[in-house]
Amino acid sequence: MLRKHCLVSVMLALAVVCFPLFAQERFAATRAGVQPPADEPSEVPSTPDVTNPGYRLGAGDELSLWVKDAPEISQRPYRVDGEGRIKAPMIGMVEVGELSVRDAEALIERKLRPFFLDPEAAITVTTFRSQPVSVLGAVRQAGLQQIVRDTTLMEAISMAGGLTSTAGYRVRLTRHLSEGKIPLPEAKLDPNGETSSVEISTEDLLGARADAATMLVRPHDVINVPEGELVYVLGQVNRAGGFVLGVKEKVSVMRAIAMAEGVANGGAPKHARILRPTDDAMRKEIPVNLNKIMSGEDEDLQLFAGDILHVPGSKMKKAAKIGMTTALTIGTGMAIFRLGR
Repeated sequence: MLRKHCLVSVMLALAVVCFPLFAQERFAATRAGVQPPADEPSEVPSTPDVTNPGYRLGAGDELSLWVKDAPEISQRPYRVDGEGRIKAPMIGMVEVGELSVRDAEALIERKLRPFFLDPEAAITVTTFRSQPVSVLGAVRQAGLQQIVRDTTLMEAISMAGGLTSTAGYRVRLTRHLSEGKIPLPEAKLDPNGETSSVEISTEDLLGARADAATMLVRPHDVINVPEGELVYVLGQVNRAGGFVLGVKEKVSVMRAIAMAEGVANGGAPKHARILRPTDDAMRKEIPVNLNKIMSGEDEDLQLFAGDILHVPGSKMKKAAKIGMTTALTIGTGMAIFRLGR
């Protein structure tokens, strides 16, 4: 009896000494950001990742499905097939195509009720492939953009890197009728009978018109940003470069000189030239005397898209020398200016 009593006393003493050390070790690990090992490792995350509940699922999307207390369903990837379905253990084929994430989760929970008292399901889209939008033309990263949430037309352009410096001031949107007609009064049905299209100014998209600025893109929309029409003012001016014209905008010689911030010191305004493109890919030279235009003696000529207005230096005696040299400077790192838009 005495031996048994001594053994119990020794075990109690060891417990008193060791337990504080064990607790201190776990506390220190937690303070250091290291989680102590769980007694029973969990096979299923306690909470799922989050995907925009309004996102519409479609063919090609890859999903992660979380179901509470169901590791056989949760621990595997799913891909929406061409008919908009996924196949999961216990519940078989589930048609999720065209459903929002929220509605698809509710559908899966209903199918799980024969197996669970209070089923909980959550969907995370791991790869978005079902809602492509084509953004083409004068943008920095033309190509397909995947829409993962409600996205306006200008936001889709921003996803493609935004407008280039040479972009025009109008955007063309084409939409397949299966996604509905474009909800703007000026939208028209295309001759093919399958699409509708509309041209919208960038000014409207930036907020001048509420219906255009807030309009959302739809899957498979085609957004095309045409290159703008430019006139060039080169030579002895204070701000040489190309100037993007607005829609149906007309620019005279004197306005072009004003946009270029005037003739620079050393310029020869009376020997200026307009170099105008011709059908044979050459340029026609039109003499312009800026001094006489400013005094009212000569008419202020209109410039057209692609025109180059060149102001030579005062030391240049032969204006014929400017034609080819000036034309070759186009597109070689020239500054492009957008006219106050």
